Amino acid sequence: AVLLITTGTATADVAIRYSNPTGNGDDMVLVVSGKRAAMEIPGGQGQDGRIVFDSDSNKLFMVMDSEQRYMDMDAMMESLGGLSNMLSGMMESLPDDAKGQLGGLLGNLGGDKAPVAEPELVSTGQTDTVGGIDCSISTYRSASAEMEMCLADPGDVGVSQADFEVLKAMMAKQKESAKQAGEMLGIRGMDMGPGAINQVPLRMRQLSGPDSGTSSEFRGISKEVDAMSVTIPDNYQVMSLTDG
Repeated sequence: AVLLITTGTATADVAIRYSNPTGNGDDMVLVVSGKRAAMEIPGGQGQDGRIVFDSDSNKLFMVMDSEQRYMDMDAMMESLGGLSNMLSGMMESLPDDAKGQLGGLLGNLGGDKAPVAEPELVSTGQTDTVGGIDCSISTYRSASAEMEMCLADPGDVGVSQADFEVLKAMMAKQKESAKQAGEMLGIRGMDMGPGAINQVPLRMRQLSGPDSGTSSEFRGISKEVDAMSVTIPDNYQVMSLTDG
């Protein structure tokens, strides 16, 4: 097994609930148990899934519980890298006109590498209260989207510094993986949000970009965490990019 199963429910650590930005009923949940973290994402119609992170190995997994399958994101990056190199090699052997046409279809793979402006998180100087907790409002801007966030210190939310560091590491790994995938696929400015920040978001509003108009808000916190949230059962099958 990738992560050994732990039976029963672990007390302490933390689970933070947010309203689901997709509007599909159940809350989205961030969980920390020991050195592992997870983001539970209800998808509706029995398609719930999780992102599971192990901080000791700095590995990220995408888990499809409804299908009893999971994907190692580092292995997926390696597969994407191999695919990118193979396609680039194929393009070099083509005539210039065919190379140009194929390059356009593939998002200019291996072509224009012009830098994209780094995202920025800027305080507005305004404050608000969400779920009875004071927070400060900041705007996150990237090349592809803009988001308003109301941020609070971990201690004010009830999250220990140790648990918060694991959450930060998971968010940083997610952002790193998305950036790598975008570079390999020739998608400049691919963004997965602010990654590791030093405060807990209590409200997130997407102001522009692909998910413009969606929002998610802090619903509550629990210190009783089901350790199964951060594990991958033995009987789950490993997925690859070539799986159907």
